[in-house]
Amino acid sequence: MKTEGWLLGALLLSLAGCGDGLKLYGVTGVVTLDNKPMEGLLVIFSPEGPGGFTGTATTGADGSYALRCLRGAGVPAGSYRVSITKNIVVEGGGTDDTYESSDNAAYEQEAAGGSPDDYQAGAAAGAGAIPEKYNSQTILKETVAAEPENQIDFALTSK
Repeated sequence: MKTEGWLLGALLLSLAGCGDGLKLYGVTGVVTLDNKPMEGLLVIFSPEGPGGFTGTATTGADGSYALRCLRGAGVPAGSYRVSITKNIVVEGGGTDDTYESSDNAAYEQEAAGGSPDDYQAGAAAGAGAIPEKYNSQTILKETVAAEPENQIDFALTSK
């Protein structure tokens, strides 16, 4: 019984993160594709080591983004693997299960009664605007410094 309690405690601590001493550092930037600002892209910073939080952001009309994680604005300092993909926005709720999507093919599949697997396939196809080397096969790695603000821009190319 003591072992189970210890394991449960360790699990809860790992889910809580690094505790109250966790310091977040701002990360902002601009994403362009072939020198054009890209709106509506999902930017994901995934920590490469233990003790971090994944940071996410959606690019605005000018391609700008500002990362947030579970604890607030920014992410802990450290090394991150970065993926950038087309953002699929799904809003649903209540009894009518209304969905909106930034990817029309995925939306039409879901609205026509397609399965969740069909929707995921449509979402993956929507990422086609951004080469795989920036998302599912990302080559992007960045380091967030222990500075109040980190400016990290991404100049992507379609080739």
